[in-house]
Amino acid sequence: MSRLSGLSDRIVDHAESLVADWSDGDVVDIEDQMTQVTIDVICDLMMGGELSAAQRRTVQDQLEPIGRRFEPDPVRSAVPDWVPLPGDEEYRSAVEELDGLIGEIVARRRTELAAGTDGESMDFLSILLRAQERGEQSEQQLRDEMMTMLLAGHDTTALTLTFTWHLLSEHPEAERRVHAELDELLDGDRSWMEVVRGMEYTEWVINEAMRLYPPVYVMFRTPTRPFEANGYTVPEGATLMLPQYAVHRSERFWDDPDEFDPERWRPERAAERPRFAYFPFGGGPRHCIGRQLALLEARLIVATVGSEFRLMSAEDGPLELLPTLTAHPVDGLEMQVERRED
Repeated sequence: MSRLSGLSDRIVDHAESLVADWSDGDVVDIEDQMTQVTIDVICDLMMGGELSAAQRRTVQDQLEPIGRRFEPDPVRSAVPDWVPLPGDEEYRSAVEELDGLIGEIVARRRTELAAGTDGESMDFLSILLRAQERGEQSEQQLRDEMMTMLLAGHDTTALTLTFTWHLLSEHPEAERRVHAELDELLDGDRSWMEVVRGMEYTEWVINEAMRLYPPVYVMFRTPTRPFEANGYTVPEGATLMLPQYAVHRSERFWDDPDEFDPERWRPERAAERPRFAYFPFGGGPRHCIGRQLALLEARLIVATVGSEFRLMSAEDGPLELLPTLTAHPVDGLEMQVERRED
């Protein structure tokens, strides 16, 4: 519990650093802002350090060409990997750019650990480096782990937060209830973990944001043996598409599925639904291992930002999504910052 409390304090520190630069009336790209803070958090907690502003921008700039490689594309899925297609060069360049950045992070952390300046650090990278010294981790495995952690560890949480702010701006009564809950929880000398444990309605809002706008909107699985499903035989090696976006909005499982309704997450209502009517983090043995950290981070950032500011949409028209590796707003999402009255 003390370790979780320490992580919570560090997450809040990063969120407070972000909003310290906001002024009443500013218009910000909230997707960009949430990406900045979640990159800072993942690098601190998982890699034991910070990125410079230029390095953080490198990560953000490479997400788009990498994400485009994973857009649903029947042509790409039908041709062999060796066939050149548009976007291949940009994808390779982005991977090389990020691999170079990962190399810098690993080298810096290795030097710090060798110098003994950080003792028995328990960040993920330090643990992997100690495993490598014991011969349990190759250099390529370590870099692959770090690449996955850097990209998957920040992008999905940033998008969850982006869609949460968007939905709250469209539903003033839900926003009022979130602010009221945060004001009550933050009135006193509670630890951040106590605040998180007290979040009920705010947690429902975040869950509802991930239902309507799951950052990972579709995932794929390949069965290792044939099996039967609803009268169909699925062969070994087939590609199965599991579309969170469609399932999360299916009338089979949800009343008024396209409506924003945090109340549907009341325990008595949630208990009525099948387990996999909602699976933003996947499921089974290959579910997202960062689920608990992502949910903790999302709640703490909402609490930190929401206790000081309202975020109001500065755009007209419906939210349009770009389906790449994750579902992003097409051109970011501009929102106006309004400081809440004491």
